[in-house]
Amino acid sequence: MPGVDPVVVSPGVRGYKYSEFANEYSDLTEIGNDGYVLHPGSFLLGRTAESIELFPHSRIAARVEGKSSLARLGIGVHITAPTIHAGFKGTIELEVFNHGVLRVRLIPGMLVCQLIFEQTLGTPEKGYRGQFFGQGQA
Repeated sequence: MPGVDPVVVSPGVRGYKYSEFANEYSDLTEIGNDGYVLHPGSFLLGRTAESIELFPHSRIAARVEGKSSLARLGIGVHITAPTIHAGFKGTIELEVFNHGVLRVRLIPGMLVCQLIFEQTLGTPEKGYRGQFFGQGQA
């Protein structure tokens, strides 16, 4: 298709690192007071203003869920990563996608998601240490 970036991402290839891909192909944008207009079919990664900490042995995990008021406009705030594991500390990265047909303005301080806290049956031997560990720490 004309105008489409020819980059092909292969996350299943040995040695793939999301952080390296993101550094090369992402633009960091600070949303000002006028907000950011999310166009239909557009995707962005955003961060919550709030920071949380779920201690590894607290037996508490959380899920991030989008606000229904935005969902009714076609905006989702996570695609497939709603879980916040025990041991997480920092801001929450949101996977924001406009599935709708309208342009939607997102503004600083806007309520876009909520956390659902869950008690786990056991405690982990260690906290989360995957490839995204520490991504939201200041």
